[in-house]
Amino acid sequence: MAHAQRYFPDVCTLLDRELQTAIQHSVERARSYGFAAEREVCKYLNLQFRFGRDFDLDPTCAWALPLLKGALPGPPKMGRLYSLGLEHEAEARGYFASTRGRAHG
Repeated sequence: MAHAQRYFPDVCTLLDRELQTAIQHSVERARSYGFAAEREVCKYLNLQFRFGRDFDLDPTCAWALPLLKGALPGPPKMGRLYSLGLEHEAEARGYFASTRGRAHG
């Protein structure tokens, strides 16, 4: 939570009570893709807060899907994923982007 509050205070303010749930969701998603180190999980959270809660399922984030699904071989997966995220930062729509239009995202 400290990481999220430091780097994404605007999102944290909006999430308020939901922050802990949002971070747990991020941690679970990161682990499901094999990211276990704290630094990797924090970078995944960064990407999720920038590109949307479910960016890993969002077709508009097609740049991320091959890496997350393991279609592109070779480590380090997070380093490559994060670099791609930085390249696509102009396309970032924020944490709530992929949950808009859904009830209780």
